[in-house]
Amino acid sequence: MKNIISQAWNEFNSQSLLKNQIVLNQLTLLLLYCLRLRGENISTEGQGKATGLYSAFRRLMHNEYKSLKKVKDYAASLNVTEKYLNDEVMQKCGETVSAVISRHLILEAKRLLNTGVSAKEVSYELNFTDPAHFSKFFKTQTGFSPSEFKNIHE
Repeated sequence: MKNIISQAWNEFNSQSLLKNQIVLNQLTLLLLYCLRLRGENISTEGQGKATGLYSAFRRLMHNEYKSLKKVKDYAASLNVTEKYLNDEVMQKCGETVSAVISRHLILEAKRLLNTGVSAKEVSYELNFTDPAHFSKFFKTQTGFSPSEFKNIHE
């Protein structure tokens, strides 16, 4: 462990490229050794299929939320049934898959609206079929139209 600390310190004081990443990796390694000494097992083994499916769903949603909007699309991409995906997501976070997808879309829409992007541009950015459909979706989820939301948060 002294060697790791020494390497991290030397790298921190150097002028080399990527020094921050190397220091971060050294500190991560040091943390792992400390956890091992405490006897804590941080292995992901034993978390089960459900945790793996939930994590895969969240990663997929984070990467593909603009193109995948329906539960059936996520289930097909993850090679599971809609019911199984819904059950596992509900067990993990207490919400349905469609609620999680909608919440993520609304969060992204709000972020874009707060940066000055028009509702029409947000609609196209999030791959809605037309701005009216986006406005209806936004109002259903938030209680405000996109323009009302923008006015409130200016």
